[in-house]
Amino acid sequence: DETEEEIEEDTEDEVSEEDLEEESDEDVVEEKEISGGIRGFSSEEKMLFHSYVQTKSERKKLITAIDGMSLAAYTGNVIITGAETADTVALAKAMIKDMQISDSNFSGKIAKITGSGLENKDVNEVLGKLENGALIIEGAHKMSKETVDKLYKALEREDRGIIVFMEGPKKAMNKFVDKHNILNKVFTARFDIEGLSNKALVEYAK
Repeated sequence: DETEEEIEEDTEDEVSEEDLEEESDEDVVEEKEISGGIRGFSSEEKMLFHSYVQTKSERKKLITAIDGMSLAAYTGNVIITGAETADTVALAKAMIKDMQISDSNFSGKIAKITGSGLENKDVNEVLGKLENGALIIEGAHKMSKETVDKLYKALEREDRGIIVFMEGPKKAMNKFVDKHNILNKVFTARFDIEGLSNKALVEYAK
């Protein structure tokens, strides 16, 4: 259905000012460093991300990805992968909410589109409409080389403020990024939602 490929303005789940005011200053705890020089979650981040990390190593990886996010278009864009059932889009929205809390330059503009839907769009125009906002590309591995090249060119601009999230199944995204490795220059943050193994369950329980 062609209409499903249109950019969807994410008003229902858009981060609102009201969301930000639910927390009082008393709820904000000082961030503490965890081993390896990586900081811990803030109280807001604990609420946003607790369901996505079950081990200490995953927490470190997610914090690294969060701290690597940037509104500078040419860097700090994010790749999120997971199993077919993993809610990668919800994690992208949580990371966007975290950015709105931490970066006053974030405009609150959020949109999402499928990788195949982006094929029929003017990529530069799409990004231009989301100045200092965020774009989530669902099933990004379905983009053609031509669209990937257009996306890369549109993100290379130093005068543009935006953060783009590409999401998809881990195996498909690995293959996609290997094929279009130029994207690694602008998508410098990544998090893979992992399923819990027996070993991970034991570690999480400690």
